[in-house]
Amino acid sequence: MSAPCMLGSDGSVDDYLDNLIRGDDLRERVALISGGGSGHEPSFAGYVGPGCLTAAVVGNLFASPPVDHILGAMRGVSTGASGILLLPMNYTGDRLNFGMALQKFKSLFPHIPAEMILVEDDCGTSEDRRGVAGTVLVHKIAGAMASLGKPLQEIVHFLSSKILPKLGSIGLSLSPLRLPGREEDSFNLHYGEMELGTGIHGEAGVKRLKLQSAKESTMLMFQKFIEF
Repeated sequence: MSAPCMLGSDGSVDDYLDNLIRGDDLRERVALISGGGSGHEPSFAGYVGPGCLTAAVVGNLFASPPVDHILGAMRGVSTGASGILLLPMNYTGDRLNFGMALQKFKSLFPHIPAEMILVEDDCGTSEDRRGVAGTVLVHKIAGAMASLGKPLQEIVHFLSSKILPKLGSIGLSLSPLRLPGREEDSFNLHYGEMELGTGIHGEAGVKRLKLQSAKESTMLMFQKFIEF
């Protein structure tokens, strides 16, 4: 977590709670918090800065950060903020832990408006869509609105009605993923094959195909966007 600060991010690191919080004056503006498991760098700490996230919370490798760590980040940005918006990706652990942190925060600080939006842009699944690459765009759009002083409900409404319904991403893998310390791949993929719709944690995709050219593969992915 200290690396973003070393690279120039003006913020403070809480090594105990595994969070990074911006150090500039954010009074009367909406604070934005995102986070998730480690292993997706530069997400999430790398997006903390002006015009983007206010704070980031990270968990262990591919594991959601604990509720208390998320709550700690919310406390850390709450002083003077006009509201707080949580922007986790749609994974079970993140959905539960960020949701519980939000409930706890509202009970402790009922005078501070706080909301949560789940990013679920994965075109590779028809149900329980995961959050993937489009999350970065949500961070940036919300961050730009917050930096302009837009109120919490306006940001929430704009993202929910204009951005998220039209946001789509899809993965394409030429090889399986192997987690550090594991001896087996996350799924089997033979030479000359590719997997369409692979998840960012190495989840198997929705369709296995013979290896195709970059142009043909792009058209397959584009078709998923149209169907989305």
